[in-house]
Amino acid sequence: PSVQSDGSSGTGVAIANPTDELADVTLYLLNNDGTFTTGPGITNPTDLSIEPDGQIAQTIPELFGEGADDVNGWILASSENLGIVGFFLTFSQDGKKIDGAEAREIGAASTLVFPEVLSEDNAFTEINLIGVGSIDLELYSADGQLINTEKIALPADVPGRFAGKLSEIFSGVSLSNTYLIARSSEYVIMGYESFGTGEFLAGRNAIPVSEIGDKTPAALFGAQLADISNIKSVITLINPTNVTAELTFSAFRAGASTNIPSATSTNTLAPKSMLRVDARSLLGLPPGDFVGWLRVDSDVAGIVGDITFGDPDRTFLSSVQLQTSPVTDAVFSHVADGLGFLTGITFLNPSVDPAAVTLEVFNKAGQKTGTGSFILRPFEHNPRLLGEIIPGFEPQIGGYIRVKSDIGIFTFELFSLSDSGKLVVLAAVPPQIGYGTVTGKITPVSLFAVITVTRA
Repeated sequence: PSVQSDGSSGTGVAIANPTDELADVTLYLLNNDGTFTTGPGITNPTDLSIEPDGQIAQTIPELFGEGADDVNGWILASSENLGIVGFFLTFSQDGKKIDGAEAREIGAASTLVFPEVLSEDNAFTEINLIGVGSIDLELYSADGQLINTEKIALPADVPGRFAGKLSEIFSGVSLSNTYLIARSSEYVIMGYESFGTGEFLAGRNAIPVSEIGDKTPAALFGAQLADISNIKSVITLINPTNVTAELTFSAFRAGASTNIPSATSTNTLAPKSMLRVDARSLLGLPPGDFVGWLRVDSDVAGIVGDITFGDPDRTFLSSVQLQTSPVTDAVFSHVADGLGFLTGITFLNPSVDPAAVTLEVFNKAGQKTGTGSFILRPFEHNPRLLGEIIPGFEPQIGGYIRVKSDIGIFTFELFSLSDSGKLVVLAAVPPQIGYGTVTGKITPVSLFAVITVTRA
Protein backbone atom coordinates (compact mmCIF):
# COMPACT_ATOMS: atom_id res chain seq x y z
CA PRO A 1 0.00 0.00 0.00
CA SER A 2 2.99 2.34 0.17
CA VAL A 3 5.84 2.52 -2.36
CA GLN A 4 8.55 5.17 -2.26
CA SER A 5 11.62 5.44 -4.42
CA ASP A 6 13.60 8.66 -4.53
CA GLY A 7 16.95 10.03 -3.53
CA SER A 8 16.31 9.87 0.22
CA SER A 9 14.28 6.69 0.69
CA GLY A 10 13.31 3.47 -1.03
CA THR A 11 11.04 0.44 -0.77
CA GLY A 12 12.07 -3.19 -0.85
CA VAL A 13 9.70 -6.05 -1.61
CA ALA A 14 10.21 -9.69 -0.60
CA ILE A 15 8.05 -12.53 -1.94
CA ALA A 16 8.53 -16.14 -0.82
CA ASN A 17 7.12 -19.28 -2.43
CA PRO A 18 6.97 -21.92 0.32
CA THR A 19 5.12 -24.37 -1.94
CA ASP A 20 6.28 -27.23 -4.15
CA GLU A 21 4.92 -25.53 -7.29
CA LEU A 22 6.37 -22.78 -9.46
CA ALA A 23 4.82 -19.39 -8.66
CA ASP A 24 4.27 -17.02 -11.59
CA VAL A 25 3.68 -13.58 -10.11
CA THR A 26 2.66 -10.36 -11.88
CA LEU A 27 3.44 -7.08 -10.14
CA TYR A 28 1.59 -3.89 -11.06
CA LEU A 29 3.08 -0.54 -10.06
CA LEU A 30 0.16 1.88 -9.72
CA ASN A 31 -0.26 5.61 -9.28
CA ASN A 32 -2.54 7.04 -6.62
CA ASP A 33 -5.32 7.47 -9.20
CA GLY A 34 -5.17 3.75 -10.05
CA THR A 35 -3.44 4.17 -13.41
CA PHE A 36 -0.27 2.30 -14.35
CA THR A 37 3.01 4.06 -13.60
CA THR A 38 4.73 4.62 -16.93
CA GLY A 39 7.80 6.40 -18.26
CA PRO A 40 11.22 5.87 -19.83
CA GLY A 41 13.04 2.93 -18.33
CA ILE A 42 9.95 1.52 -16.59
CA THR A 43 8.64 -2.00 -17.28
CA ASN A 44 5.13 -2.25 -15.88
CA PRO A 45 3.67 -4.73 -15.17
CA THR A 46 6.59 -7.00 -14.45
CA ASP A 47 6.42 -10.79 -14.41
CA LEU A 48 8.35 -12.99 -11.99
CA SER A 49 8.79 -16.75 -11.75
CA ILE A 50 9.69 -17.92 -8.27
CA GLU A 51 10.95 -21.48 -7.94
CA PRO A 52 9.45 -23.88 -5.39
CA ASP A 53 10.85 -22.92 -1.96
CA GLY A 54 12.42 -19.86 -3.63
CA GLN A 55 12.29 -16.14 -2.87
CA ILE A 56 12.91 -12.76 -4.44
CA ALA A 57 13.90 -9.59 -2.58
CA GLN A 58 14.33 -6.47 -4.70
CA THR A 59 13.95 -2.72 -4.62
CA ILE A 60 11.45 -0.87 -6.81
CA PRO A 61 14.01 0.03 -9.56
CA GLU A 62 15.22 -3.58 -9.57
CA LEU A 63 11.65 -4.80 -10.08
CA PHE A 64 10.36 -2.22 -12.57
CA GLY A 65 13.48 -0.77 -14.17
CA GLU A 66 15.87 2.11 -13.56
CA GLY A 67 13.17 4.59 -14.58
CA ALA A 68 11.25 3.73 -11.42
CA ASP A 69 13.78 5.55 -9.25
CA ASP A 70 11.39 8.39 -8.40
CA VAL A 71 7.88 7.05 -7.77
CA ASN A 72 5.24 7.27 -5.07
CA GLY A 73 2.35 4.84 -5.34
CA TRP A 74 1.40 1.25 -4.55
CA ILE A 75 1.85 -2.32 -5.81
CA LEU A 76 -0.63 -5.07 -6.56
CA ALA A 77 0.76 -8.62 -6.78
CA SER A 78 -1.26 -11.25 -8.61
CA SER A 79 -0.65 -15.00 -8.81
CA GLU A 80 -2.57 -18.23 -9.26
CA ASN A 81 -0.42 -19.66 -6.47
CA LEU A 82 -1.97 -18.27 -3.31
CA GLY A 83 0.68 -20.00 -1.23
CA ILE A 84 3.04 -17.09 -1.88
CA VAL A 85 3.58 -14.62 0.92
CA GLY A 86 5.49 -11.38 1.20
CA PHE A 87 6.28 -8.18 2.98
CA PHE A 88 7.74 -4.76 2.21
CA LEU A 89 10.15 -2.39 3.90
CA THR A 90 10.66 1.33 3.54
CA PHE A 91 14.22 2.40 4.24
CA SER A 92 16.42 5.48 4.31
CA GLN A 93 19.43 5.48 1.99
CA ASP A 94 21.84 5.25 4.95
CA GLY A 95 20.04 2.08 6.10
CA LYS A 96 19.44 3.39 9.61
CA LYS A 97 15.69 3.90 9.31
CA ILE A 98 13.86 0.73 8.31
CA ASP A 99 10.41 -0.71 8.90
CA GLY A 100 7.42 -2.07 7.03
CA ALA A 101 4.71 -4.70 7.22
CA GLU A 102 3.44 -7.93 5.76
CA ALA A 103 1.76 -7.84 2.35
CA ARG A 104 -1.98 -8.26 2.84
CA GLU A 105 -4.36 -10.34 0.76
CA ILE A 106 -7.64 -8.83 -0.36
CA GLY A 107 -9.90 -8.88 2.68
CA ALA A 108 -13.45 -7.92 3.48
CA ALA A 109 -13.00 -5.04 5.91
CA SER A 110 -14.77 -1.75 5.43
CA THR A 111 -13.59 -0.28 8.76
CA LEU A 112 -9.96 0.09 9.83
CA VAL A 113 -8.19 1.38 12.94
CA PHE A 114 -4.87 3.23 12.78
CA PRO A 115 -3.67 2.84 16.38
CA GLU A 116 -0.39 4.75 16.33
CA VAL A 117 -0.54 8.56 16.18
CA LEU A 118 2.56 10.57 17.10
CA SER A 119 2.17 14.11 18.37
CA GLU A 120 5.71 15.34 19.16
CA ASP A 121 6.79 18.54 17.44
CA ASN A 122 9.27 16.78 15.15
CA ALA A 123 7.12 13.69 14.52
CA PHE A 124 4.78 12.64 11.73
CA THR A 125 2.10 10.02 11.16
CA GLU A 126 1.17 9.26 7.55
CA ILE A 127 -1.75 7.05 6.58
CA ASN A 128 -2.09 5.14 3.30
CA LEU A 129 -5.49 3.90 2.15
CA ILE A 130 -6.37 1.69 -0.84
CA GLY A 131 -9.97 1.65 -1.96
CA VAL A 132 -12.72 3.00 -4.22
CA GLY A 133 -14.92 6.03 -3.72
CA SER A 134 -15.18 8.14 -0.57
CA ILE A 135 -13.72 7.18 2.81
CA ASP A 136 -14.64 8.81 6.11
CA LEU A 137 -11.87 9.56 8.61
CA GLU A 138 -12.72 9.93 12.31
CA LEU A 139 -10.20 11.14 14.89
CA TYR A 140 -10.94 9.98 18.45
CA SER A 141 -9.53 11.01 21.80
CA ALA A 142 -8.46 8.46 24.41
CA ASP A 143 -11.77 8.87 26.28
CA GLY A 144 -13.75 7.92 23.18
CA GLN A 145 -14.83 11.40 22.10
CA LEU A 146 -15.03 12.12 18.37
CA ILE A 147 -12.67 15.07 17.89
CA ASN A 148 -12.91 15.70 14.16
CA THR A 149 -13.94 14.14 10.86
CA GLU A 150 -12.72 14.44 7.30
CA LYS A 151 -13.73 12.82 4.03
CA ILE A 152 -11.26 11.74 1.36
CA ALA A 153 -12.11 10.91 -2.25
CA LEU A 154 -10.55 8.03 -4.18
CA PRO A 155 -11.34 7.16 -7.82
CA ALA A 156 -14.94 6.10 -8.25
CA ASP A 157 -14.36 3.34 -10.81
CA VAL A 158 -10.94 1.80 -10.06
CA PRO A 159 -9.02 1.27 -6.82
CA GLY A 160 -6.72 4.12 -5.91
CA ARG A 161 -4.49 5.24 -3.06
CA PHE A 162 -4.61 8.13 -0.65
CA ALA A 163 -1.51 9.13 1.32
CA GLY A 164 -1.44 11.99 3.76
CA LYS A 165 -0.02 13.16 7.07
CA LEU A 166 -2.52 13.47 9.89
CA SER A 167 -1.13 16.87 10.88
CA GLU A 168 -2.16 18.14 7.43
CA ILE A 169 -5.46 16.23 7.19
CA PHE A 170 -6.53 17.55 10.60
CA SER A 171 -4.74 20.88 10.43
CA GLY A 172 -4.84 22.85 13.66
CA VAL A 173 -6.19 19.89 15.68
CA SER A 174 -4.15 18.41 18.54
CA LEU A 175 -3.15 14.80 17.83
CA SER A 176 -2.04 14.12 21.40
CA ASN A 177 -3.31 10.77 22.71
CA THR A 178 -5.56 10.04 19.74
CA TYR A 179 -6.26 7.28 17.22
CA LEU A 180 -7.97 7.14 13.82
CA ILE A 181 -10.84 5.15 12.31
CA ALA A 182 -11.25 4.94 8.50
CA ARG A 183 -14.59 3.76 7.14
CA SER A 184 -16.12 3.04 3.75
CA SER A 185 -19.87 2.65 3.44
CA GLU A 186 -19.72 0.52 0.29
CA TYR A 187 -16.33 -1.03 -0.52
CA VAL A 188 -13.57 -2.87 1.28
CA ILE A 189 -10.49 -0.82 2.12
CA MET A 190 -6.90 -1.57 3.04
CA GLY A 191 -4.51 0.61 5.02
CA TYR A 192 -0.95 1.13 6.24
CA GLU A 193 0.56 3.79 8.48
CA SER A 194 4.13 5.02 8.81
CA PHE A 195 5.26 7.17 11.70
CA GLY A 196 8.51 8.55 12.95
CA THR A 197 10.86 11.48 13.42
CA GLY A 198 14.17 12.50 11.94
CA GLU A 199 15.72 9.70 14.00
CA PHE A 200 13.48 6.68 13.40
CA LEU A 201 10.87 5.25 11.04
CA ALA A 202 8.17 2.74 11.96
CA GLY A 203 5.30 1.21 10.04
CA ARG A 204 2.37 -1.15 10.47
CA ASN A 205 -0.80 -2.25 8.70
CA ALA A 206 -4.11 -0.81 9.81
CA ILE A 207 -6.29 -3.20 11.82
CA PRO A 208 -9.63 -4.41 10.39
CA VAL A 209 -12.33 -4.05 13.06
CA SER A 210 -16.00 -4.60 13.77
CA GLU A 211 -17.89 -1.83 15.52
CA ILE A 212 -20.67 -4.13 16.75
CA GLY A 213 -19.81 -5.34 20.25
CA ASP A 214 -19.98 -9.06 21.03
CA LYS A 215 -20.12 -10.05 24.71
CA THR A 216 -17.87 -13.04 24.12
CA PRO A 217 -14.67 -13.52 26.16
CA ALA A 218 -11.53 -13.06 24.08
CA ALA A 219 -7.78 -13.02 24.67
CA LEU A 220 -5.01 -11.07 22.94
CA PHE A 221 -1.34 -12.00 23.14
CA GLY A 222 1.81 -9.96 22.88
CA ALA A 223 4.66 -12.36 22.13
CA GLN A 224 7.28 -9.85 23.30
CA LEU A 225 7.23 -7.46 26.24
CA ALA A 226 10.42 -5.70 27.30
CA ASP A 227 11.34 -3.11 29.89
CA ILE A 228 15.14 -2.94 30.08
CA SER A 229 17.72 -0.18 29.99
CA ASN A 230 17.68 0.36 26.22
CA ILE A 231 14.19 -0.88 25.25
CA LYS A 232 10.83 0.20 26.64
CA SER A 233 7.38 -1.10 25.72
CA VAL A 234 4.20 0.95 25.29
CA ILE A 235 0.88 -0.91 25.23
CA THR A 236 -2.06 0.40 23.20
CA LEU A 237 -5.58 -1.05 23.48
CA ILE A 238 -8.56 0.33 21.55
CA ASN A 239 -12.23 -0.53 21.91
CA PRO A 240 -13.80 0.25 18.51
CA THR A 241 -17.11 -1.37 19.50
CA ASN A 242 -20.29 0.01 21.05
CA VAL A 243 -19.94 -2.05 24.25
CA THR A 244 -17.85 -1.35 27.37
CA ALA A 245 -15.07 -3.90 27.89
CA GLU A 246 -13.47 -5.11 31.12
CA LEU A 247 -9.79 -5.98 30.61
CA THR A 248 -7.29 -7.98 32.62
CA PHE A 249 -3.58 -7.58 31.81
CA SER A 250 -1.08 -10.31 32.75
CA ALA A 251 2.70 -10.18 32.22
CA PHE A 252 4.84 -13.33 32.25
CA ARG A 253 8.64 -13.62 32.35
CA ALA A 254 10.63 -15.13 29.48
CA GLY A 255 11.94 -18.65 30.02
CA ALA A 256 9.43 -19.52 32.73
CA SER A 257 7.06 -22.41 32.12
CA THR A 258 4.15 -21.25 34.24
CA ASN A 259 0.72 -19.69 33.83
CA ILE A 260 1.21 -17.66 37.01
CA PRO A 261 1.86 -14.04 35.96
CA SER A 262 4.61 -11.85 37.37
CA ALA A 263 2.30 -8.81 37.32
CA THR A 264 -1.36 -8.08 36.65
CA SER A 265 -3.73 -5.15 36.37
CA THR A 266 -7.31 -4.42 35.31
CA ASN A 267 -8.93 -1.66 33.31
CA THR A 268 -12.29 -0.62 31.91
CA LEU A 269 -12.39 0.44 28.27
CA ALA A 270 -15.51 2.38 27.27
CA PRO A 271 -16.84 2.31 23.68
CA LYS A 272 -14.46 4.03 21.22
CA SER A 273 -11.93 4.69 23.99
CA MET A 274 -8.20 3.95 24.03
CA LEU A 275 -5.55 3.05 26.58
CA ARG A 276 -1.94 3.91 25.72
CA VAL A 277 0.60 3.60 28.53
CA ASP A 278 4.07 2.19 29.15
CA ALA A 279 4.17 -1.41 30.31
CA ARG A 280 5.83 -0.76 33.68
CA SER A 281 3.24 1.84 34.71
CA LEU A 282 0.28 -0.21 33.46
CA LEU A 283 1.28 -3.53 34.98
CA GLY A 284 3.39 -2.53 37.95
CA LEU A 285 6.24 -4.73 36.74
CA PRO A 286 8.64 -6.04 39.41
CA PRO A 287 11.86 -4.04 39.95
CA GLY A 288 14.73 -4.57 37.53
CA ASP A 289 14.81 -5.62 33.89
CA PHE A 290 11.77 -7.45 32.58
CA VAL A 291 11.55 -9.49 29.36
CA GLY A 292 8.58 -11.70 28.67
CA TRP A 293 5.10 -11.70 27.17
CA LEU A 294 1.65 -10.20 27.64
CA ARG A 295 -1.86 -11.62 27.79
CA VAL A 296 -4.94 -9.38 27.71
CA ASP A 297 -8.28 -10.94 28.59
CA SER A 298 -11.46 -9.10 27.61
CA ASP A 299 -15.13 -9.84 28.20
CA VAL A 300 -15.88 -8.30 24.78
CA ALA A 301 -14.65 -9.61 21.43
CA GLY A 302 -13.28 -7.04 19.00
CA ILE A 303 -10.75 -5.21 21.19
CA VAL A 304 -7.54 -4.48 19.24
CA GLY A 305 -4.12 -3.14 20.06
CA ASP A 306 -0.37 -3.38 19.78
CA ILE A 307 2.92 -3.16 21.64
CA THR A 308 5.43 -0.56 20.51
CA PHE A 309 9.12 -1.02 21.32
CA GLY A 310 11.60 1.84 21.44
CA ASP A 311 14.57 3.22 23.28
CA PRO A 312 14.32 6.05 25.82
CA ASP A 313 16.15 8.40 23.41
CA ARG A 314 13.63 7.65 20.62
CA THR A 315 16.26 6.64 18.08
CA PHE A 316 14.36 3.51 17.01
CA LEU A 317 10.76 2.31 17.23
CA SER A 318 8.78 -0.68 16.05
CA SER A 319 5.19 -1.84 16.54
CA VAL A 320 3.65 -5.33 16.70
CA GLN A 321 -0.09 -6.00 16.70
CA LEU A 322 -1.49 -8.05 19.57
CA GLN A 323 -2.40 -11.46 18.16
CA THR A 324 -5.49 -13.57 18.74
CA SER A 325 -4.93 -16.69 16.60
CA PRO A 326 -1.93 -18.98 17.15
CA VAL A 327 -0.30 -20.59 14.11
CA THR A 328 1.11 -24.01 13.32
CA ASP A 329 2.72 -23.11 9.98
CA ALA A 330 4.05 -19.63 9.15
CA VAL A 331 6.61 -17.98 6.88
CA PHE A 332 8.89 -14.99 7.34
CA SER A 333 9.57 -13.80 3.80
CA HIS A 334 13.08 -12.42 4.25
CA VAL A 335 16.35 -13.18 6.01
CA ALA A 336 18.77 -10.38 6.92
CA ASP A 337 21.55 -12.01 8.91
CA GLY A 338 24.84 -10.41 7.93
CA LEU A 339 26.33 -7.03 6.94
CA GLY A 340 25.64 -5.86 10.49
CA PHE A 341 22.05 -7.11 10.56
CA LEU A 342 20.75 -9.83 12.86
CA THR A 343 17.55 -11.84 12.43
CA GLY A 344 15.76 -13.02 15.54
CA ILE A 345 12.46 -14.80 16.09
CA THR A 346 10.26 -14.71 19.15
CA PHE A 347 8.27 -17.82 20.10
CA LEU A 348 5.42 -18.07 22.60
CA ASN A 349 3.52 -21.19 23.60
CA PRO A 350 0.22 -20.13 25.27
CA SER A 351 -0.86 -23.74 25.82
CA VAL A 352 -0.72 -26.22 28.72
CA ASP A 353 0.98 -28.68 26.34
CA PRO A 354 4.58 -28.55 25.04
CA ALA A 355 5.08 -27.47 21.43
CA ALA A 356 7.52 -29.22 19.09
CA VAL A 357 8.87 -26.40 16.90
CA THR A 358 10.86 -26.79 13.68
CA LEU A 359 12.51 -23.96 11.76
CA GLU A 360 13.83 -24.18 8.19
CA VAL A 361 15.81 -21.51 6.33
CA PHE A 362 15.93 -21.36 2.51
CA ASN A 363 18.00 -19.18 0.20
CA LYS A 364 16.65 -17.33 -2.83
CA ALA A 365 17.18 -20.36 -5.09
CA GLY A 366 15.06 -22.58 -2.86
CA GLN A 367 17.95 -24.47 -1.28
CA LYS A 368 17.66 -25.29 2.39
CA THR A 369 20.52 -23.61 4.28
CA GLY A 370 19.66 -24.58 7.84
CA THR A 371 17.29 -26.51 10.08
CA GLY A 372 16.68 -26.31 13.80
CA SER A 373 14.17 -27.77 16.21
CA PHE A 374 13.36 -27.48 19.89
CA ILE A 375 10.63 -27.99 22.47
CA LEU A 376 8.75 -24.94 23.66
CA ARG A 377 7.48 -25.74 27.12
CA PRO A 378 3.92 -24.89 28.25
CA PHE A 379 3.55 -21.10 28.59
CA GLU A 380 7.18 -20.57 27.59
CA HIS A 381 8.36 -17.43 25.82
CA ASN A 382 11.68 -17.80 24.03
CA PRO A 383 13.26 -15.13 21.76
CA ARG A 384 16.21 -16.46 19.77
CA LEU A 385 18.65 -15.39 17.07
CA LEU A 386 18.97 -17.62 14.01
CA GLY A 387 22.46 -18.62 15.07
CA GLU A 388 21.12 -19.80 18.42
CA ILE A 389 18.46 -21.97 16.80
CA ILE A 390 20.81 -23.28 14.09
CA PRO A 391 24.38 -23.56 15.46
CA GLY A 392 26.94 -22.62 12.84
CA PHE A 393 24.40 -20.80 10.64
CA GLU A 394 26.29 -18.85 7.99
CA PRO A 395 25.47 -15.18 7.28
CA GLN A 396 22.68 -14.88 4.73
CA ILE A 397 20.96 -11.94 3.04
CA GLY A 398 17.84 -13.01 1.18
CA GLY A 399 15.77 -16.17 1.37
CA TYR A 400 13.06 -16.93 3.87
CA ILE A 401 12.21 -18.81 7.08
CA ARG A 402 9.46 -21.37 7.65
CA VAL A 403 8.25 -22.17 11.17
CA LYS A 404 6.17 -25.25 11.97
CA SER A 405 4.73 -26.40 15.28
CA ASP A 406 2.61 -29.38 16.26
CA ILE A 407 0.31 -27.06 18.25
CA GLY A 408 -0.58 -23.40 17.86
CA ILE A 409 2.05 -20.85 18.93
CA PHE A 410 2.59 -17.12 18.54
CA THR A 411 5.68 -15.86 16.73
CA PHE A 412 7.16 -12.88 14.93
CA GLU A 413 10.47 -11.88 13.34
CA LEU A 414 12.83 -9.07 14.31
CA PHE A 415 15.54 -7.42 12.21
CA SER A 416 18.10 -5.41 14.14
CA LEU A 417 21.12 -3.29 13.21
CA SER A 418 23.71 -1.91 15.60
CA ASP A 419 26.20 0.90 15.09
CA SER A 420 29.25 1.00 17.37
CA GLY A 421 27.49 -1.37 19.75
CA LYS A 422 24.30 0.71 19.91
CA LEU A 423 21.02 -0.58 18.53
CA VAL A 424 19.85 1.79 15.77
CA VAL A 425 17.27 -0.30 13.86
CA LEU A 426 14.57 -2.61 15.18
CA ALA A 427 11.99 -3.82 12.66
CA ALA A 428 9.25 -6.27 13.65
CA VAL A 429 7.59 -8.50 11.04
CA PRO A 430 4.41 -10.52 11.76
CA PRO A 431 4.17 -14.09 10.40
CA GLN A 432 2.82 -14.57 6.89
CA ILE A 433 0.46 -17.39 5.94
CA GLY A 434 -0.37 -18.61 2.42
CA TYR A 435 -3.64 -20.01 1.12
CA GLY A 436 -2.85 -22.75 -1.41
CA THR A 437 -3.60 -22.37 -5.11
CA VAL A 438 -6.61 -21.21 -7.13
CA THR A 439 -7.45 -20.73 -10.76
CA GLY A 440 -7.77 -17.21 -12.14
CA LYS A 441 -5.93 -13.95 -11.72
CA ILE A 442 -6.77 -10.61 -10.17
CA THR A 443 -6.01 -7.41 -12.07
CA PRO A 444 -6.14 -3.80 -10.88
CA VAL A 445 -9.41 -3.22 -12.72
CA SER A 446 -11.17 -6.17 -11.06
CA LEU A 447 -9.61 -5.79 -7.64
CA PHE A 448 -12.53 -4.14 -5.87
CA ALA A 449 -15.18 -4.50 -8.57
CA VAL A 450 -16.99 -7.47 -7.00
CA ILE A 451 -16.20 -6.86 -3.33
CA THR A 452 -18.82 -4.62 -1.78
CA VAL A 453 -20.10 -4.30 1.75
CA THR A 454 -23.73 -4.43 2.79
CA ARG A 455 -24.57 -2.73 6.07
CA ALA A 456 -27.60 -3.68 8.10
